Amino acid sequence: MKLAYPLSESIRVAMLEAACPPAFMSHSLAAMSTPPIQRCIALQELVKLVDRLGRSKSDVFALRCRNGTESVQFSKPGERLLDLLFLLAADIQLGSRGRRLDPRLHLAFEGAFLYQIPLSLGRIQFDCLIRCEPCKWAAILSGMLDRMRSLMKGKAFVHGLARYRARDTTFMKNLSGYFQKLVAAHPTSEVLRQELYWPTPQGDFDQRGAAAQVHLAFTRWFEMLRGIYGCAFVGHAWQLQRDTDRYYLHLLLVVDGPSKAELLALMECARTVWREVAGPGAFVVDCKRAGVQLKFRGFSKGGAGLDLAAELANAVAFFAFADALISYDFDDLPPTRGYKSLPKTRSYQCAPVQI
Repeated sequence: MKLAYPLSESIRVAMLEAACPPAFMSHSLAAMSTPPIQRCIALQELVKLVDRLGRSKSDVFALRCRNGTESVQFSKPGERLLDLLFLLAADIQLGSRGRRLDPRLHLAFEGAFLYQIPLSLGRIQFDCLIRCEPCKWAAILSGMLDRMRSLMKGKAFVHGLARYRARDTTFMKNLSGYFQKLVAAHPTSEVLRQELYWPTPQGDFDQRGAAAQVHLAFTRWFEMLRGIYGCAFVGHAWQLQRDTDRYYLHLLLVVDGPSKAELLALMECARTVWREVAGPGAFVVDCKRAGVQLKFRGFSKGGAGLDLAAELANAVAFFAFADALISYDFDDLPPTRGYKSLPKTRSYQCAPVQI
């Protein structure tokens, strides 16, 4: 499957729109070549591929000898497995195995670590390594696949996968019910999706402390916008994610009956307030203008021009698959998953933010 989101255009539009600082241009190639939504979709595809390969007994890598020269030949699933591992190199190098992930992703990520697959290299460089030492790399890749198949037969994996599926099914039902109530109560609403990027940290990166700071800053930002627009915000859902060297928040905001001019004014206000709260280097991306859609194979309800119900239905699949702090509905204490010890909104809404 070819991913349908060419990053170059999306990032170019997002940079021009958000007036990103020059420091953003120095991000790693992995971060620049794979936007967050595309990585999330690739993670979903990797889950399905690992599940398929784990149930299959056929080998996806083979050695071929022509004119005395050995080479490695991959089947289509094998090639796609490599493509996805390279696409998700940034996630793997960040230690994604420590997050609350699907157990099948744990197998793929731990296998990449255990067998020391050099994901920091480009695909062309990696292909050169394979041509130079075909037997070595055939053994490495086959060994990784054999280990994944062996672990998938264990009781611990089977029970863990069952718990993961039950938890995600419950979350999807709760979030879907919340969105359905929004559609019934506010049928003329518009969906605004934004990604709020935190400034690139200086020095050592304290993951837990940085996540708490971003959470506090977002709380202040959201309360300030609510103070300006009041009851126009009828609902929202957001998730906290980490990019290669900074945190960002993906926010879905349901606004009751705005005009196009009002939406543009809201976006401009959001950028101004976010820079004020988060400091220099922070910026906001309008996902719709950047061409980033909530489309998942098996979940998407249609193409462009979705109605409110279909767009929120697609959002359910996006948020339910994510593996970070997730919150929705500001009228009651929001349910969360992931970092359980992060500060709650009501207790810390006036706390200062350390930049």
